Amino acid sequence: MKTLKPLLTLGMILVALLFTVSHAEAAKKKRQSRAPRCAGKIVNCSNTGSIDHCLACNAHQEAASEGLQGMIRVSRVVLTRAKSGLYPRNACSVIFQKAQFSWTANRRAACVSDKSWTQAKKAAEVALQSGPSGKLYFHAAYVRPRWARFCVGRERHAGDDHIYYSKCFRDEQQMARYKRTTRSSSRVADVSDSRTSR
Repeated sequence: MKTLKPLLTLGMILVALLFTVSHAEAAKKKRQSRAPRCAGKIVNCSNTGSIDHCLACNAHQEAASEGLQGMIRVSRVVLTRAKSGLYPRNACSVIFQKAQFSWTANRRAACVSDKSWTQAKKAAEVALQSGPSGKLYFHAAYVRPRWARFCVGRERHAGDDHIYYSKCFRDEQQMARYKRTTRSSSRVADVSDSRTSR
């Protein structure tokens, strides 16, 4: 009886161990079966790439469905932010700054088709040649974020799924002050233009 007790204990430990291992393997297989399959190629989109690679990743993730022009506009917004002094001075740092682009929080790899990745790389190249656009903010056209109420310089292009803004403010008062200032400075410019045209 004394020798039987340790054997029973050992047997129970082995059964529990086998159950745990098989359960962990089943859970792993289930997770893998739910993972999306990539028909194209996987591109590493991390903050360690070159500026043109970061811009291409962001353009693809944010605007691949809009084609080349939409991806160029998104890339130029990043360049405007980097030049503005309000954001990090490096385009990759702008893209991977916390809470700027949602895709950076969820994944660092992109599943791309050859055609869309070629377009994204071309968009980055064109944006770098063109430079900043003057637009600092954008959002998808199908959403209405609260912060957009306090923005000026609204722009939307045909076939584009984004709305772009040149300037945004913390609140209504700050926006009103800006509008008053720009109105009074434009009146001064109008007066000086009328004097010089006489």
